[in-house]
Amino acid sequence: MKVNEILKSVHVAYEQAADAPALNDEDGQIRLNLLQKAVRRWSTDNVTKWNELFSVGDIGPIQPGQREYDLPEGYSLSSGFYLQGSSEPLYVKSPSQLTGEDGKFVTILGNPQIGHKLRLGWIPKSSDQEIDKTIIVKYYREPFIPTKLDDVLEMSDPNFAIAYVTAELFVNDDANLYTKYNSDAMILLANMRQRNELAPDGQFSGLEGDIGIGGDW
Repeated sequence: MKVNEILKSVHVAYEQAADAPALNDEDGQIRLNLLQKAVRRWSTDNVTKWNELFSVGDIGPIQPGQREYDLPEGYSLSSGFYLQGSSEPLYVKSPSQLTGEDGKFVTILGNPQIGHKLRLGWIPKSSDQEIDKTIIVKYYREPFIPTKLDDVLEMSDPNFAIAYVTAELFVNDDANLYTKYNSDAMILLANMRQRNELAPDGQFSGLEGDIGIGGDW
């Protein structure tokens, strides 16, 4: 569902009218900000890692003498780094575990504000078999934050965002309607959590736990 459709639905619920304010209006900006807040609330749910936010990316290729490489844009957490052509994950050391000794391991540096880099535990040499190979990373990423009317939300049920934004608009206007729409939003979020655990064939996937460094999906 596109942002313009979501904001129209919010306006119908809040104002009982279809002519939603433009994004360059103050009311339009308030609603867009609340929609972005809804996306962040969904993406940072402390119960679920959303299937929509799992991804796979390539790092590199590895070059002689180069130890640091950019991780994919939006990278948040990893569940494994693999040299191209290998099914064995590279061992991951935290920065606090580094001792100055080289080895076939990797370290994640940086943070969401400045970006993340992958540092190799060895200095690649031109004769190494890893040269010109990529490192494949399985990772959990940050959500896409909408800014334009034709942007599309990633969540499986955008009705959560509609209910969430509507509730936030009513928070200081009508306590009963705030409670109603907030309750609707939480029910829709719970339903998304349940569907998130379903495998494509409709059976529960059995995925357990949070994604983490060195873990499995």
